[in-house]
Amino acid sequence: MIIGTLGAFMHDRITTVGGDVFESLGGTLYNVAALAVTTGPDDKILPFTYLSAAHLEQLKAGFFSRFPQIDTTNLHVHPAGTDQNDLVYVTQSFRRERMTMTTPPYDGEFVAPAAQCDAVLVNFITGSEMALPILRKLRGIVRGPIYFDLHNLGKIRRDGVPVPGHRFADWAEWLRNVDIVQANEWEVERLLNVHPKTEEDFRACALQFLAAEGPSIVIITLGGAGCAMAWEDKGATHYARIPATDDIPVVDTTGCGDSFSSGFLAEYLRTKDSLRSALYASTMSGLNCRVKGLDGLTQITGVHEAMHSAYAGVLQRMESGWRGERID
Repeated sequence: MIIGTLGAFMHDRITTVGGDVFESLGGTLYNVAALAVTTGPDDKILPFTYLSAAHLEQLKAGFFSRFPQIDTTNLHVHPAGTDQNDLVYVTQSFRRERMTMTTPPYDGEFVAPAAQCDAVLVNFITGSEMALPILRKLRGIVRGPIYFDLHNLGKIRRDGVPVPGHRFADWAEWLRNVDIVQANEWEVERLLNVHPKTEEDFRACALQFLAAEGPSIVIITLGGAGCAMAWEDKGATHYARIPATDDIPVVDTTGCGDSFSSGFLAEYLRTKDSLRSALYASTMSGLNCRVKGLDGLTQITGVHEAMHSAYAGVLQRMESGWRGERID
């Protein structure tokens, strides 16, 4: 299978809750790394983005060299360099960000090679990677599913800092062009102008996204509380709440959402099973929490084994026919 990723690579400066500071390349590079450890040498990963010449050479000499399925053809050197991001964690799950964005948005020519992909993962790191007409073009050329991580799409920034209270009013126009949608609870609040708290809230929000006449799978990630998912299958709508893996020794939560989306898409392409893919994605995200930065992520192994251990009970229920709550 050929999986494309679209979204900014970032040069991150990360301050942990404990005050430790380290630098790392990040952004959709976390998606690429997670895909690399969940796919094989017969697969191909095609990242699309801009970055500096120095960072490209660093990656080629580093973890790219360990994963032959990563194709760097669509990594374009930009004279302004790699976009920058300062991440300061206030808690394990909440951080403040300040971005310095220097690279241009993608145009039609830039995304055209995605036509060869079996699926594309779009992750809005800066929020300005592409305009709606380019997403529509992408929809027209990609034969397989488009996975859409809302992330920073629709955020207005002043001096690199998100403006509180901004609403992304035309979100439904974007969702009509994708198959799988991922958003966390804060992104849901920004789009729908609600603050989901109860199980009924999560289900209602997921179903509202599902009604956008594009996606057939909607996932709301909830950090340490797992995720909520609504999906359509054989004419029926289902809903399930997936808990996070137990007893996670949290080291670094950077890239957990990216690991989730990559894990889900890789498993979905293998199995076409939405529920199983959510378990795999949650396992991948949990494993990401246990390691530090991008280098730690590239060392992860045994995701399927970890899934069967963490979700043995859920998998047994699925073997007996459980498919979540059916919503007629």
